[in-house]
Amino acid sequence: DALIRNAALVAARHIDAGAHFKPHEYSTLVWSMVLTQAREEYLFDRVARCTMRRISEFGPQELTNTIWAFAALGVKTEGLFEAIGDECRLKISHFNTQNITNLAWSYTH
Repeated sequence: DALIRNAALVAARHIDAGAHFKPHEYSTLVWSMVLTQAREEYLFDRVARCTMRRISEFGPQELTNTIWAFAALGVKTEGLFEAIGDECRLKISHFNTQNITNLAWSYTH
């Protein structure tokens, strides 16, 4: 628990300091929090803000993994689900079956 919280805090500090992660790094970061059941809302808030600012850079897997992680832990961040939904509509022709399944699951939970 302490190790995961510390890792989340360090990641949040890097984001606050202006570190620019790649889209897959943001999605992997929140995905890993689900695996450890670490609902570190301060980290999710920062990832949500960065995701919304750079959403056009996210591909299908990054979009669906990110929204899945937020849904899996029940983290609601204003505007994120709407922004990802809008971006998914633009890129849906590039989605595979797993992307569509993850997206559907995320919006039903």
